[in-house]
Order: sequence, then C-alpha cells, then structure tokens
Amino acid sequence: GFVAYGRVKAMDNLTVEPYYIYKREDTDTGPDGKLDINAMGAHIVYKYNNWKFGGEYAHQWGEYDSGRDRRANGGYVYVKRSYNDIMWKPGFELRYVYLSGDDPDTDKNEAWNPLFSRWPWMSELFILTLAPETGIPAYWTNLQLYRAGINLAFTAKTKFSFAYNYLRANEDPSTHYGVLNTSSIYSRNSKSRGDLFQGKLSYRFTKKIDGYLLIEHMRPGDFYTYDDSATFVRWQLQVRI
Repeated sequence: GFVAYGRVKAMDNLTVEPYYIYKREDTDTGPDGKLDINAMGAHIVYKYNNWKFGGEYAHQWGEYDSGRDRRANGGYVYVKRSYNDIMWKPGFELRYVYLSGDDPDTDKNEAWNPLFSRWPWMSELFILTLAPETGIPAYWTNLQLYRAGINLAFTAKTKFSFAYNYLRANEDPSTHYGVLNTSSIYSRNSKSRGDLFQGKLSYRFTKKIDGYLLIEHMRPGDFYTYDDSATFVRWQLQVRI
C-alpha cells in the first residue's frame, strides 16, 4: 500500500488534511479475486470558542482481477460543544456517518472498503454483526449512523460518556460476498439495523495505572430476521511500565 497525507492550516481555527491512499488486496471473500483500490479525500476541522465542527469525505475507485469495477463513497460530519466552566465539564456531540453499500442492480461493487480501518471504530459490539455479512470482522461498510452523545468529568480522574446510535443500511447484504450474505439472519425487507446504546466509565488511579468499564447494548432492527438484543461488557485495567 501507499499513503500520501497533507496538513494545511488554512486559518487559525481551520485545518484541512487531504490524502491519497493506494492499496493492493491479495485476498477477498468474493469471487472477483485481487483488488487494486484507490481513495482520495480530506478531513476538515473548524474550532470556534468551545465549539468544534468537523467532517471527512473520501471517494474510492479500483478494479478487481476479474475486471469488475469498485466505486464507493464514505464520510462523516460532527459538531461538538464543551462547557469547561461548569460542574462536571459536560460535552455534547452530534454525528452522522455514511458508508456506501453495494447496489445489487449494477455490475459494480459500490460497497465502502475500510482499507486500513478494520477495528472497533464506532462500536465493539456492532463489529460482530459485520462478520457474517461481509466475511470479515470490523469491515465497516453499508452503513448510516446517527449519534448523540454526552461526556462528563466527575473529577480529574473520573470520566463518564454515554451515546445513543441509530443504525441503518443503505442496501441489502451484498451478493459480492458469496453465500455468507444469504443467511436467514437477514430479512431483506427493511434497512433499519437498530438502536445501539454505549456507556463508558473510566478512572485514572495513578499516572501509570488506569482502567475503564464499557457496556454496549444493541436492539436489532428489521434489517435482521431475529430481534434478540445483545450486550457487550468489557472491564480493563492498564498498567504502563
């Protein structure tokens, strides 16, 4: 792979970060073989007093060994507001994420490719639902996410955050990923992936010891056949030497 990344201070409060990425994927869960893919986009952040506005957009294009084209679009926008001069220093966030899905009515594959970002980006729990859909865990694609969140600092050492997320798909599960997406777990009569709740309590014991408790709960929407809720819990204690 290859990455070219720039950073421009357009104004005192405005930063623009353009980039270009090339990646050769030697393995793929679909029938089209290896993939050469490019991505070009930019990340923009504007700060004004205690407000922060940001966003990112990228376009992807490439071709499989089979000759099939890959075209995709993805990005997000957010606004944050912090209140550092009142009790618990609350901060608020609104965020929207869009990652294109594969349109079954075209010969191209329009599904967003997360490239080097196959990790628990927005959720530890939700990435588990992507594995049977794409064949790859944390393969962020075919998604709209609407988020509202709050974070609090109870003390200098104790912090808490909570977020509500509404998730949608843009397309039905893609046929590009072979038999995996034909599973009966997908209803194919709705694009609503469901509601995701996230809470995290963190505490810093010393300069070298800290920990957190993370709880996520998801209520699946009609995108899925079954409506059983799921809960993810993680407790972590970190010691730096």
